[in-house]
Formats: sequence, C-alpha cells, structure tokens
Amino acid sequence: MDRAKKIRILTRVGHGANDMYFFTFPSVLPLILAQFGFSYTAAGGYLTAFLCTVAVFSFVFGKLADRFPRWLFLAGGFFTASAALTAAGFMPSLGLFMLFLLVTAVGVSTYHPVAYAVMDDGSSGGRGQMFAMFEIFGAARVLSLFLLHGALLTTVGWRTVVLITAIPGFIMGSLFALNRRAVDAEAPSAARARGGDARRLAQPPRPAPERRAAIPVVVVFFASIVLRILCFASVWNFMPTFLADGVGLESHMASFVTGFLFLGGILVNLFAGRLADRFGPLVVVITASVLSGLFVLLATYATRIWMLPPVLLLMGAGVSSAIPAQNLILSMLSRQGRKGEAFGFLMGLITVTNSVAPLVFGVLADAFGLKAALRLVSIPLWASCLLVLLLRRAPALRLGAAARR
Repeated sequence: MDRAKKIRILTRVGHGANDMYFFTFPSVLPLILAQFGFSYTAAGGYLTAFLCTVAVFSFVFGKLADRFPRWLFLAGGFFTASAALTAAGFMPSLGLFMLFLLVTAVGVSTYHPVAYAVMDDGSSGGRGQMFAMFEIFGAARVLSLFLLHGALLTTVGWRTVVLITAIPGFIMGSLFALNRRAVDAEAPSAARARGGDARRLAQPPRPAPERRAAIPVVVVFFASIVLRILCFASVWNFMPTFLADGVGLESHMASFVTGFLFLGGILVNLFAGRLADRFGPLVVVITASVLSGLFVLLATYATRIWMLPPVLLLMGAGVSSAIPAQNLILSMLSRQGRKGEAFGFLMGLITVTNSVAPLVFGVLADAFGLKAALRLVSIPLWASCLLVLLLRRAPALRLGAAARR
C-alpha cells in the first residue's frame, strides 16, 4: 500500500476513535446526573474543564508538531487518553473520575491539529472532499458510540461503558506507532527545513495588498467560528440530557435518538466536500449554518417523539457539513510550513469555545429550562452567518475560487 493511501486510512479511522472521547461523558451524563445529583450548571462546568484542557494543549501540540515527529503526538495521544479513561472508569468518586477525565483530555488534544496538518501537507487537490471524508469517519464512529451506549447503558452500567470506549484508542496508538515512517513522510516542516531557505528565496513574494488583508480576514474567520460553535457545542453536549430531561425519553433511548445527529453528518458529508470544492467553502458554511439553526429551533417545538429523529438528522447534516468547508477556508488562508500551528490554533479556539458553551448552556438551562436554553444559544449562529458574508472579498478565497473555475 502506498504511503498516501495509508495516511488517508489511518487519519480517517483515527478521527473516529478520537471523537469518541469527546462524546463519552455527554452520552453517560444523564446517568451520572442521577447518581451524583448535581445541577446543569455543574455539569456544564465539568464539560468546560474537559474541553478547556483540550483547547490549551491542542495549540501547544499543534505548534510542536511542526518541529518534531508527528507520529509521537498521534500514538502518544491515543495511549494517554485510553489509559486515563480506563482509570476513570474505576474511580469511586466523582472528583477522581473528573481528574482522570482531564488527563484523558490531554491525550485527546494531540489528534486534530496534527492529523489535519498531516493530511493537508500530503494533499494534491480536492481538499474539500478530503476534509469531508475525514469528518464522515468521525461522525460514523460517534454514531456507533451512541448506538452502543444506548444498547449497553441499561445492562452493564455507565462505568463499563466508559471502559469499553477506551479500547479503540489503544489499537489506534499501536497502528500510528507501527506506521511512524509513513506519517512523517508526509512532509512535516521540520524535515523540509533543510535547504528550505534557498527555495523560499527563489519564490516570488506575495502581493502586499494580500498580506495587509490577511490579519482582519483571519480575525473575522475565527470570530465566525466562535459564534457558530457556541451553538453547536451546546447541541452536541446537552442533546442526550435534553432528550432525557426535557422531552422525557429513557436514558438509553436518549442516547439512541442523539445518534441521528451524527447519522445526518455522515450522509451529508458524502457530497458536502465536493460542493465546497465546486462552489466554494463560504457558500457551504452559510447554507449549513442557516439550516442547522432552523432545525435547532424546530427541535424545541417538536410536539411528538417521532418528529425528533428527522429533525436531529437534518440538524446534524447542517452542523457537520460546515466543518470540512471551514477547514478548507483555513487551509486556503494559512501558509505552507505552518499548517500544524494554524490547525492547532483552530482546534484550540474551537475547543475553548466548546468549553465555554456547556457552562453557558447549563446556566441558561437552570434559569429558563432546557428548551428555552436551546432557543437562546441559536442566536450566535445567525450572527456568525453575517461575519462569513464579510469573507467573500478575501484575496486568498477569491484566488481559490478562480482556481476552481
């Protein structure tokens, strides 16, 4: 098998294994709430602590991955996350469980910035579709997690479910370690640096106007992501609890129905990446944001349980289709040789926002109820659409559109 194909397989399957860590705690949260009896605000605070840890270390590891062998971060991250999650499953108290969950977060933080950089450095075209396939594997594994948890929560309990979830990470860590030469053959900047100065001198300088426009464009781009993720993170992290406490489903059924969010992501990403390559990522991001916002609101007005699966399916389609387009935008705006740093910053920013969103949602849910909280967190999503519209004149994105034509 050639190296490029091996990397595609490893990063896609690894994405699924890594994303399972993010949703393990939200999946079992209704049972943990019932056992320990803490508030929605406290639940949001625990999620905030986990995601904030991921955010801080994502930027650190993304920057380091441009200088050191990337396989170390990929393999080491999986081993650390799975070992800590295994330990968390045995902890007798909530405090110790959360302590090891934070160690799990450190391991989780290595994957996205490093994997994005590995893929982007090795790509030769069709990057929208490449990022879409990456997201499909992540959504598919999270869907399987919710289905598995839904089947097991009523029979073996949440602790055993946590232990089972840790197993794939040990396998992925071993696979990345065994294929370390293929991973670092995808041109990390540390390996390219030798002789790079002469090549850079031979390249024509970038036009000055584009350089001057880069900073405000990037600021607007990242601000739009923050606003969008404020909504999305609340939906992802509290949907099982909303379905259990707000709608009245049993905990295992809440886990099953939440899986429709990720099924929608799988289905839409089969063609969302191609649409981003064909029509441009901005069109996809705006369309996806508007549709997902509408279905977030519809979920709170669903009067029959049978209405929830199609609403969540379409909501998940909107949420997921924005992600590969968003990554394509960053790839177009970032410089070669600093992809790890750029994607590390993106992942850190997303995870910081992810960490704040559950706490904000928990406070809103305690104050106004779960349905009202979901309606309120949809407001930033509409604001993000306005910011994305401002990116239409960015030189780097116009250049990419011209290249597609």
